[in-house]
Amino acid sequence: MKLPSEKVDIYMEPITLSTMVSAAGTMVDGIGHGFKGWNWLQRRIWGQVEITEPVHNAVWTREWLPVKGTHKGKKRGHYWLMTANGSKYWPQGEINFQHDGTWYSELNLGLRPGPRNGVILVVWVDATVDKLLQDLKRRNKFAQVLIQNNSLDVNLVSECWSPFELREHSEKSFSIMACRTVQFPEGPIKT
Repeated sequence: MKLPSEKVDIYMEPITLSTMVSAAGTMVDGIGHGFKGWNWLQRRIWGQVEITEPVHNAVWTREWLPVKGTHKGKKRGHYWLMTANGSKYWPQGEINFQHDGTWYSELNLGLRPGPRNGVILVVWVDATVDKLLQDLKRRNKFAQVLIQNNSLDVNLVSECWSPFELREHSEKSFSIMACRTVQFPEGPIKT
């Protein structure tokens, strides 16, 4: 038995580059399988909703963007079209699904000049979050009417529609179903 004051040599096998690459590859494979599994579970719970147009990384130069998609096996809950920047979300409106498995909507990506990216999301929300989003839209419309009816500065309209911030959320109440990015080249945006 060795006493605590005695030196003990521990020999560890050196880690080679190939061992590290192999471990990193295994980790990436595991994350990929986990993500595929989550996508499968997500489709089973909330159905499958896709964005078909615009294509990912499409170039766009206008304020309003038409968005098309498909759906299959839609379940309970509500599906919203949103734009996002990090943890900030701008709800555009609830998606109206057609019986033929398609949907269509338009969203506003703002007039801020490029270069920049716009992120488009389809988000599934539960009934509680849906009520909150409906209330945000109602308050925005109310503010817009006040501005227009009282001849106030029209630039205030864009100030009324500020994003809500959501740094953490539960997938049981707010789940991103589909995502697309559009690119705005350098220069002004057309209305």
